[in-house]
Amino acid sequence: MKLLAIAFVDGDRDAIEALMVPGNVAITEFYGGPVGYRQQLDTLSDLKYESYERHDVDVVLLAPDAAYASHEVAVEGTYRGTPLPPRFYVTEIWVKRDGAWMQELYQSTVIKRR
Repeated sequence: MKLLAIAFVDGDRDAIEALMVPGNVAITEFYGGPVGYRQQLDTLSDLKYESYERHDVDVVLLAPDAAYASHEVAVEGTYRGTPLPPRFYVTEIWVKRDGAWMQELYQSTVIKRR
């Protein structure tokens, strides 16, 4: 199964739909605030990646059907022609639905210095 982040990098709408719950919310600087599942799919063609790297992935099982994941990301790309932040920290909540893990919440925070 394709990773959700890679589905976004590839613009793979079918994989994204299979990996996110319909009530999914994403909170990012480039979206300008919280956006829902439908808006993420509707603006998928506005998101262009030249490179994408995940670092230091950590997953914590919160319950048999819920998990928290976090990692750092380094990217090059644009959203609606505006450059994406080059580094950010991601937190996600995943839930198990009908035996499949699906993302419920995605939040990224820009890393300005390190």
